[in-house]
Amino acid sequence: MGHHLALRARAWGWPWLEAARMESFAGMRLELDGRLLGVLGLFSRRTLTVEFVSRLDLSVNQLTVALEKARLLREAAGRADELAAMDDELGRLGAMRDWLVSSAGRDLRGPLANIRSIGEILEHCEDLAGQERREFGRVIRHESGQVCGLLADMVDLARIAAGDLALAPHTLDLAGVVARCCESFAPEAEERGIVLETTVSGAVPAHADGQAVGRVLNNLLANALKFTPGGGRIRVALDVLGGSDEPLDAVVRVSDTGVGIAPGEQARIFDLFAQVAAESGERPAGAGIGLAICREIVEASGGRIWVDSRPGDGSTFAFTLPLGAAAAAAARRVA
Repeated sequence: MGHHLALRARAWGWPWLEAARMESFAGMRLELDGRLLGVLGLFSRRTLTVEFVSRLDLSVNQLTVALEKARLLREAAGRADELAAMDDELGRLGAMRDWLVSSAGRDLRGPLANIRSIGEILEHCEDLAGQERREFGRVIRHESGQVCGLLADMVDLARIAAGDLALAPHTLDLAGVVARCCESFAPEAEERGIVLETTVSGAVPAHADGQAVGRVLNNLLANALKFTPGGGRIRVALDVLGGSDEPLDAVVRVSDTGVGIAPGEQARIFDLFAQVAAESGERPAGAGIGLAICREIVEASGGRIWVDSRPGDGSTFAFTLPLGAAAAAAARRVA
């Protein structure tokens, strides 16, 4: 206990004690089961007596118990949050395991079986015509591309789960990336009677990871081909958004005349392992991980991705990439 605080305040360098006209102070230990939880400090403008402080013991004990209960509740709430986070993580790992066991296994087994069968034919049949060999080569190229794409998805999925989706941005011509991706899908589109056209406003210098951007565009093109019937059309457009006084963004749009996506499904189509059903319910509209990986790459690059679609009237997937200062200046000069 301490008394005559206001008189000593100036000497102690505590002017607020003098201004508040505090006379006495009592410090009481907050103990529970031999553990010191803290100290309760009580200031008063009157002189505190030992008798008065002693009468506070019961209230102090109740306060100590209440503080301990509050601490335990905070710990329990924190552990509940930790358990919920662990449960979410276990759910993600379980979904990843299920995907690896079912979808990945099935999607790998089919192309690899086709490649093996064609390899056996080429090994034992020496009198194949040139056209047949070219067709076998096309199938091997297509099936091996499917396997490579799936393996790339698996690597990216592991990196996303570990929070380690590393990108290596550099200055690139985004129009060139779009052109190369479209060229790689042109033979399949032609074979299925689908018109694949590209509209580019000119050279678009961007600052991004070219390989990652290619992964995004390849995934969107693969989905467009998958869900567009023969005789349909896929259009890939590259534009620059913004003006002289606004930040410039490059925007890539992939539009198709496919089955479309129901409005209620569009909000979750970019979620990891989401399997969005087509309007007819005949097949899933979404790869489950491909679009989730696209979102991770685009957002990590400082852009955004979205879809506009109506069932039976096709879909347009679009994503933006911000242009750096040098790239934006070059884009303005081109415009």
